Amino acid sequence: MISVLLLLCAPFAAARTVLVSGATGQTGLLAYRQLKQIPNVTVRALVRDAAKAKTKLGCDKCDETEGVFVGDVAKKETLVAAMANVDVLLIAVGSVANAYQVFVEGTRNQIEAFATAPGPALQEKQIVKVSTMDTTKWIGRIASPFFYHGVSDQDISVSGIPFTIVQPCGLGDPTTPPNTNKLLVSRDDLPFQDGKSASIHRADVAQVVVYAATHPKEAAGLKFDLCADSQQKPEGSEEQVMEEVFKKALLPWDPRAMTFAKPIVV
Repeated sequence: MISVLLLLCAPFAAARTVLVSGATGQTGLLAYRQLKQIPNVTVRALVRDAAKAKTKLGCDKCDETEGVFVGDVAKKETLVAAMANVDVLLIAVGSVANAYQVFVEGTRNQIEAFATAPGPALQEKQIVKVSTMDTTKWIGRIASPFFYHGVSDQDISVSGIPFTIVQPCGLGDPTTPPNTNKLLVSRDDLPFQDGKSASIHRADVAQVVVYAATHPKEAAGLKFDLCADSQQKPEGSEEQVMEEVFKKALLPWDPRAMTFAKPIVV
């Protein structure tokens, strides 16, 4: 893990600041911890509860001096301080009971706070989001979080800020390390072509969004489904696996895909 994370920071000569919203959630916490291991990356956490942050993040004061900001995505005014001088907003919030408030209103609040915050120019900023599969159709109120994730994804894609949206299938064991199973890539809820999908370990999702946050040239403008095949092992090093994921996520007409054979078919 350490070796690939060190490689993640290689493209950057200057410091990069990443804010993880939902940093005490299961996937957000894994992304936060992975980012903390990368030199030259300053990591901030947006949390709702400082006491929970102390338990989960291992902070001492758990305040802004340690990069921990207390705020609520449903309350735009609480997001201002956390967004200042941030390069990447990594959204990993989750909710079931208040899905519209968190995924729709909360995303819009985060976009506006991030877009208007002092710091890099708009086109030099980046939003990376942990979304979900099954966003392409309404399948009943009980599944409304999936639909509202889709609304959130759309809002991000038209925000004018470079983005990467990762839409994982069912999230599995948060304790299993990444790079255990072969990762599968598709989009728009289409079948995966190179394996049998079931679920994906949260650490794999975290590693993919961390790679996106530290490789904006490779990741910008991409929205894709992500799953894993538990019957197949990954091929190559962790860095090679990440490179392959983002190659497969490219649309055939993307100029970045021209140098790769067999881009994903849609």
